[in-house]
Amino acid sequence: MNNTEKYTIIKLIATTLIAILLVSCGSGSSTTTTAATSESSVVTTSQTLTSNTTAIESVPTGFGEVCSKLARTTTSCQAAREALGLSGDWLAFSCNITLGLATSSYAPTTIYSNATYVSMTLYSLPDYKGNYFPTTGSYSFTANGNLVAGTFSSMYEAYTTTYENPNSIAQKTLVVYIPINPTHSALNSQMPGGVVGVGVSGGAIFSSVAGNTDNIFTEVGTFDKCQGHPDVTSQYHYHTEPFAISYQDSNLIGVLRDGYFVYGRYDYGSTTDIDVSNTSSDAYKYGGHVGSNPVTGLGSIFHYHATKQTGCIHRLNNIPYSDDGNTTCSTGLATAGILQTGYFLTGHGNGGVFMNVPTTTVDGASIINNVAAVRYYYGTAANCTGC
Repeated sequence: MNNTEKYTIIKLIATTLIAILLVSCGSGSSTTTTAATSESSVVTTSQTLTSNTTAIESVPTGFGEVCSKLARTTTSCQAAREALGLSGDWLAFSCNITLGLATSSYAPTTIYSNATYVSMTLYSLPDYKGNYFPTTGSYSFTANGNLVAGTFSSMYEAYTTTYENPNSIAQKTLVVYIPINPTHSALNSQMPGGVVGVGVSGGAIFSSVAGNTDNIFTEVGTFDKCQGHPDVTSQYHYHTEPFAISYQDSNLIGVLRDGYFVYGRYDYGSTTDIDVSNTSSDAYKYGGHVGSNPVTGLGSIFHYHATKQTGCIHRLNNIPYSDDGNTTCSTGLATAGILQTGYFLTGHGNGGVFMNVPTTTVDGASIINNVAAVRYYYGTAANCTGC
């Protein structure tokens, strides 16, 4: 099949927005909606997933290897985005993601004043190499006047994880609608699992609830060196600070489906972690607060951070049970606890360790923070096709 034929097929798929039901780390919702009018889809150039990225820092993974934190050049799609009336952080998303506008009924529009949502069309492929890319096959899609195509083998890079994840990455079309003028929810509770946001790299953001009853601190052991991994449907996603985007900084990480942006560990000009472990205060209780834009230092906006959570994993017969907020780790057990820290993208809670939190582990240790899954200050989530 030549590139022209591939492009025709991909364009047909993108136009009809065929919904792909994703079995996520937590079950999400899937809604078919009308495609929003977006940036130019007329193909003018060809490039690969990594064409507009530059390595700016080497982030250690703890296994003797590094993830390259990347700068993303978005000048080729900036004018089209500005023509839609978009500005600020919207201009920082990879040009592998196509932005558009939609009305309150998700109908396409080119007039910003008529729009309720920004539509984001992505293909679930990160813009850096990793061990979860397959070694056969290819990817091909159009975004912002570019044909983005290449072989998966060129994106594969070997890396040994702590725990085996048998899944691999596949190209999947998602259309995520983001409210332009978000409002807080009175429920202060987490959205359904699955796709809860979009990272600037083109990878999806998931909540910090692990799949089924898995332990999220153990699931971290399946992450690639840049802190992402695929689920059972091959949907690549992040739960924690993604090193190819952000590491010990205030970088923009992405936007969540309630319309609020999420940034790195720090506020503007700060080098202090946003630590939400074992706290009852409202300051960062839901992983966010009102303050200046962490990237520019301007304005006063509600926003989220990659927030620090610490927990103790007790093990019995090699099965982990986590106790978030217990930062001392109980001693004298058949197997001692192991202290773990993670920087999650979806607020304070118990790190999503259990969907239903037990009061004790099977070896009899008391769980100190017996709270429900993940509390999160979400607004109202908009629709998501293929999510």
